Amino acid sequence: MYPRAIHIQQMVLEEWQRVYTEVGYDWKPFSQSLYIDLTDDPDELPKSIHLGYKLGRNRLVEFLKRLEAIGVNHVAFNVKFSSKLVDEVVDELAEYVVSEFKHH
Repeated sequence: MYPRAIHIQQMVLEEWQRVYTEVGYDWKPFSQSLYIDLTDDPDELPKSIHLGYKLGRNRLVEFLKRLEAIGVNHVAFNVKFSSKLVDEVVDELAEYVVSEFKHH
């Protein structure tokens, strides 16, 4: 799925699970994409970009936890609009973001 405002994504997700339950699945994972442009300031508030956000890594973690809370199972990051080199983004995600979700 494409990213949406949290409350709208929750409605889409609930409908997704309802439809799959009706056709006989107990549960179906829900995935979405997200364009990110991580800033140097880890606490920078999100600014909208095409299908995602320019934001600090701490704000990204907060956003991902909100997605997790509504039932999003997977998020595919796209760095097409990144102002940083891809290697830098991957390193930052690995060190500061993924580590927040290792319990899953």
